[in-house]
Order: sequence, then C-alpha cells, then structure tokens
Amino acid sequence: MSLQPGKRVHRFAHEAMATVFEVFVAGKAEAYARQAARAAFDEIDRLERLFSRFDPASETSRIGRLGPGESLRIGIETAEVLGIAAAVQAETDGAFDVNYLAAGRSAARKSTASPPPLGKLIHVVQTGRGIEVARLAGRGKAKAPPLLLDFGAVGKGYALDGALAVLRDWEVENVLLHSGTSTALAAGPGPGKNGSGRGWPVGAGRPGPRLSPGPSPERFRDRGQG
Repeated sequence: MSLQPGKRVHRFAHEAMATVFEVFVAGKAEAYARQAARAAFDEIDRLERLFSRFDPASETSRIGRLGPGESLRIGIETAEVLGIAAAVQAETDGAFDVNYLAAGRSAARKSTASPPPLGKLIHVVQTGRGIEVARLAGRGKAKAPPLLLDFGAVGKGYALDGALAVLRDWEVENVLLHSGTSTALAAGPGPGKNGSGRGWPVGAGRPGPRLSPGPSPERFRDRGQG
C-alpha cells in the first residue's frame, strides 16, 4: 500500500495481532485525528485480548481447552467471528480453516483431507445466561478431534470493522484502515479538497512472477463504504 500523507491526510500506526495496523485520516485536524486513531487502536487491542491464541486468558484459548461436553460463556464478538469462520469454511470447501493448526497443517501447506466443519467441533448457542460455546464429543467411541483455533485473517478483518465503527463515533468519515497491508477497509471519498477525492488508492498483488497468466491489477481506488 502506498499513500503519501499530505497536509490533510494523517497517518497513524499501531502494532497488534502480530502485524501493524495503520489508519489514514483525511479532512480532520491532526490532534483530533490522533485521538480518534488512538481510540480505534484501543478497540483493536480489546479484540486481540479476546481472539489471541497466544494469550491463555483469551476466549479463543479457553475454547481450545474445553473438554468434550464442556461449555464456556463467550462474548458476542467471539460468537460472531466463529460464525463468520464457519461460513467461510463452508464457502471455500474447507480451504479456509481456523482449526488448521490442530489438524497438523501449516497455513501455506494444502491437505488432501477435508477438515471437519467447525460446527462438528463446537456448538454456539444463546442461553438464558448469555452466549455459550460447547465442545462436542466424538461420534461413538471416536475421540473428539483436536481444537486449536487461530482466527488469523478473519479476526483482523473483524478488528478493522470494529475500528471503523469507533472512528465513525468520533465523526471520522473519510478514512482508510489496513491490517499489515493484507486487508484494507475504507470509508469516504478519499484525499481531496472539500470531499472531492476519487477514492482511497490501494495497491493489490506483489512484485515477482505472476501465478497465473493475464493482466492483474496493481492499484485501484476504494471509494469506501457509504
């Protein structure tokens, strides 16, 4: 991603979720934009404390320690990310799997065996006490498959959504966010005088040999969410 901040575009960076998040704010005074960005980064940090598999106190880690038949009360954020992860796993026929570590696969190495659907490992339900996730037992005498969740990209995308919501609470409506350049989210017309921007410039692809023939975009403009 390449964007040179000018007088009316302010850039802020923050390390979280094993990457660097950046926020570009247009059309606001720098001091105000900095405060708004700090609030957005605080929200990202809050979500990281829920999602990080490296934090033994996170909801993600605690789910991984559940035994068959045990349950855990979780927050709406973790429940929503689990739902998104299950939906994407189904849509990609298992190519996206937040339980890939437990299956003994690396994120880059493909496996010929289809991973079990997330819904076969855990069950999320709304109860009178709140939202609970239950660890499902294996069928018959079979052991329950191992569980080691890594929300990865879906967690970062969810964090960007949360950060944008905070920025909008601060009335920051012309902004570009990204998580380690892998995922970008924009709102507003982009840089330009009096809201005359043509969108936020965002790069796509990477240098080096192309994996498939034909042209591929290297730069496009995200006009952001309405």
